[in-house]
Amino acid sequence: MLSLRTSVVLAISIIAACSTPSSPEAEVDITSGAETAAATPAVLLSIAVTPARPTFAAGTDAQLIATGTYGDATTIDLSAMVKWSSSGPTIATVGETGVMQGVAAGNATITARLGTISGTANATVTAAKLTTIEVTPTNPSLAVGTTLQLTATGVFSDHTTQDFTTQVKWASDAAGHVQVSKEGLVTAVAAGSATIKAFRGRSRERRGSRRPARCSRRSRSPRPRRAWRVAGPCHSQRSARSPTPPRRISRHR
Repeated sequence: MLSLRTSVVLAISIIAACSTPSSPEAEVDITSGAETAAATPAVLLSIAVTPARPTFAAGTDAQLIATGTYGDATTIDLSAMVKWSSSGPTIATVGETGVMQGVAAGNATITARLGTISGTANATVTAAKLTTIEVTPTNPSLAVGTTLQLTATGVFSDHTTQDFTTQVKWASDAAGHVQVSKEGLVTAVAAGSATIKAFRGRSRERRGSRRPARCSRRSRSPRPRRAWRVAGPCHSQRSARSPTPPRRISRHR
């Protein structure tokens, strides 16, 4: 009897040990539920293109932004993910990242599409001509080692304006004192003076007003403070003094 009871107890213990951890239905349900929760993406509901009614001149660029709104109320910049198209490529074209280029005066509908969802913007291209480029701020003050962002604004013949900060070329006539990046970010390197120029295209542009910018930069050696000037339109050069012609001395016999 003792040996029988012992064997029965051992048999039950083995069965319990084998059956307890093996619950395949529970394992499948838990794994399936976790995978389902992780694999459920938010659904894209709409795409908004901004600005919705851009106006810019022929020969210039304008940036569009495509923003997607999802079912979980989140928003994502989809400008580099959507497919851009123009209803009038002879009026305005659009690149892969949403940068429009004005070709000729007229109207065009720009569409941003991702799958079956799309958004549009109604673009107007004008025949206005660029008259001046204004750079701001006009009277900055910088300490050595600091930076300042400049903004270039194009003024057109129809009195409209357009941000040209990323469309112009920036240059400094004294990079040893003041440097400027291609985005218009100025860095004060050493005490001194410089003229910052913003220009666009190869054509000669009008000479703009130059306003002095007081600098608070100091070097170790004492030197007078000089202002570096921020010029608006491109070719704002310092006026050079013409040499004084030699005086003629007449000799009388």
